Amino acid sequence: IAMLGTNLVFTASGWANQTNYLIASTDLTLPPSQWTTIATNFSDLSGNCMFTNAIPAGVPAQFYRISLP
Repeated sequence: IAMLGTNLVFTASGWANQTNYLIASTDLTLPPSQWTTIATNFSDLSGNCMFTNAIPAGVPAQFYRISLP
C-alpha cells in the first residue's frame, strides 16, 4: 500500500489471470461477505494487480482487503 496524493495505491501479486476485488469497510469486525466492493481488476499472467482508490473524505477509518471471487 502506498499513498499518492489523495489516493491509496494497492498492489498485489500471486494470483495469475484472476479477477481481484478491492473491498472496504469501516467496521473491521464484519465478515468479508458484508464488506463493499469498491474496485475490480484483473491480474496479469505474472499475477500482478494494482488498484488506485481515492481516500474517502470524512471517514475516520477505512479497512481494505483484496479478495478473489
